[in-house]
Amino acid sequence: DDGDLEHRLLLDAARCYEVGLNDRREAVVLLGQALATKPGDTEVMQRLSGLYEAEKMWPELLENLGAQVVAETDPAARSVLKRRIGKLLASELDDHGKALEAFREVLSHGYDDEAASAVRGIGESRDELRREAADILEPVLRASGKHEALADALEMRLRAQTEASDRAATLRVIAQVSE
Repeated sequence: DDGDLEHRLLLDAARCYEVGLNDRREAVVLLGQALATKPGDTEVMQRLSGLYEAEKMWPELLENLGAQVVAETDPAARSVLKRRIGKLLASELDDHGKALEAFREVLSHGYDDEAASAVRGIGESRDELRREAADILEPVLRASGKHEALADALEMRLRAQTEASDRAATLRVIAQVSE
């Protein structure tokens, strides 16, 4: 089939540019064309993701990882990709609110130490996101029986609260958790 031949030729040319000529930007262009001939090709998406990262093409990497999430059927692999998206948003794209959403999706499938630590880090460093981070952490820490971490998350929420009644309620919950 002509489409398959074109796809293979583009992949071979991309490999030549990437490895032989050390021209990763041209390899990205060729892999993009290969992906256009065979949309959803996970191998091409993964190769592109490595090149985007090497070339520090963060918006393109974010889009690529999102496409990989859509194409991925394994929930564990989807969580790994979502965690990468969260880290990318927080570290390279400086979008901590969207990073929290990505980590929330990871944690919605159960406790994940890396995602929980990232959410806590965002909450501790970003006053405006402190309450949201605590809201993300509370149910997953409670469900996984991580009482000390839960008390820490509740204390983070307490630092974000300004209303006396909200603060009192949070202090009561902290006392219950600490018992």
